Amino acid sequence: MNAADITTRVRTAISRHAIARQEYRQLQREMATYRTASERLDLEATLARFPAEQTSAMRTILVRQADAPKAMVGTYAP
Repeated sequence: MNAADITTRVRTAISRHAIARQEYRQLQREMATYRTASERLDLEATLARFPAEQTSAMRTILVRQADAPKAMVGTYAP
């Protein structure tokens, strides 16, 4: 493998990682619209119908979003 091949592979990997980050952030924004306890319970019930491997990212986001208000107590964001 020559330097040009390595450079191409690295650039491709970086590009894929950037796209994955963008998609994850979009998923976070979409899931943030589920604000009430009822909405979150409905979402959790829907996720329970699928294997954990398929919903792990969404479950992680739910946990982080549930913990976020606790972590932000006393902070100020204009």
